[in-house]
Amino acid sequence: MNTQIPASAAPLISTKNAGIEDARRSVKFHPSVWGDYFLAYNSHLTDVLTNEEKEHRRLKEEVKKLLEAVPDDSLHKLDIIDAIQRLGVDVFNKFKDRQGKFDESLISNLQGLLSLYEAAQFRVFGEETLEEALNDSVSAQVREALEFPIHKTMTRLGARKFLSIYQEDETRNDKLLDFARLDFNLSQKMYQKELYEITRWWKALEFENKLPFARDRLVECYSWALGVYYEPQYSHGRKMLAKVIAMISVIDDIYDVYGTLDELTLLLDAIERWDPSLVDQLPPYMKYCYKALLDVYVEIEEELEKTGKSSLVHYVIEEKKRLVRAYFQEAKWEYSGYIPTLEEYMKVGKPSGTYILFSSVSLTAIAELVSKEAFEWVASDPLILQGSEIIGRLMNDLVGFGVRSSYFCLR
Repeated sequence: MNTQIPASAAPLISTKNAGIEDARRSVKFHPSVWGDYFLAYNSHLTDVLTNEEKEHRRLKEEVKKLLEAVPDDSLHKLDIIDAIQRLGVDVFNKFKDRQGKFDESLISNLQGLLSLYEAAQFRVFGEETLEEALNDSVSAQVREALEFPIHKTMTRLGARKFLSIYQEDETRNDKLLDFARLDFNLSQKMYQKELYEITRWWKALEFENKLPFARDRLVECYSWALGVYYEPQYSHGRKMLAKVIAMISVIDDIYDVYGTLDELTLLLDAIERWDPSLVDQLPPYMKYCYKALLDVYVEIEEELEKTGKSSLVHYVIEEKKRLVRAYFQEAKWEYSGYIPTLEEYMKVGKPSGTYILFSSVSLTAIAELVSKEAFEWVASDPLILQGSEIIGRLMNDLVGFGVRSSYFCLR
């Protein structure tokens, strides 16, 4: 991408455009709470040391042996597996079948465990077994499991919380605890390094000065990516997804907050045509955003090229176009004062919730494992993704309604 934005480009607000500026909507987002925190990267503190890697491998093998030594029909094995899941470490693939499900012998005792815990609520003095079932550590684990089940929890965030609970468990396995602590610390170092790298990218764009109306939420965008895949091998995928989300946030603010309808039409046309030479048809503030957007997708394409699948970037770009079309329709409703029906709103609101785009971008991190059919399946908007879109859209609206009401100063 060789499109250059001249340093002498017109300022965001000029006398000539004063009338347009007066007509703009405005919103005051609070600045990033992180500031330059992650720019204070220190390789001495965050680089993984050789002895740490060796100790990590040793402890992982010890935990594997521990699992193998326990009979499959033992409640103790179920306890260990539950702790491993909660601690965010993965060493028990050998106990799953080809479909990724645990052996039936491991899950047959779940009902018994639940019954034991429920019975403990009605214990009487002297019933030691029930007292043990309701000790403080177990109670804390049950509360955590009920309030934050694994499938609704970010793996590493849940692991940090569970570490504090598990270390107080009298039945804990110290080798597993040591392994989980080290595994978490090594992961944290990796995430801090990634945040340093994408923060440098973000700061170099200078959006804080060039697009002061837009939200500065890079760390939050990275957290979303971390929720998609936390494993070490997806480091580049996390960084690219975080960049995509950050650019979406800026474009969302252009359509939702700052741009005039004429400007938004120009940006939509440029994105539909996806051509670097179109940067000159855009207002100065949009030029910076458009160039940065195209550069991010060039980076995705270059990474896909390493697996010989650069053509897959087409699917990601098409989803980006579909998203911006939805943003534009919402902007037209806003400017015209039109209140859509629920059916009309959801038809546009689902794609503007970004889930299809995020799913496509997420697949690029594992391009060597998937075919173009997987991208085509995502693009077909299957029912499972429609469900995610609806949930995400409604949750966003429930939270965003109050924020919008308190922030916006309508024209």
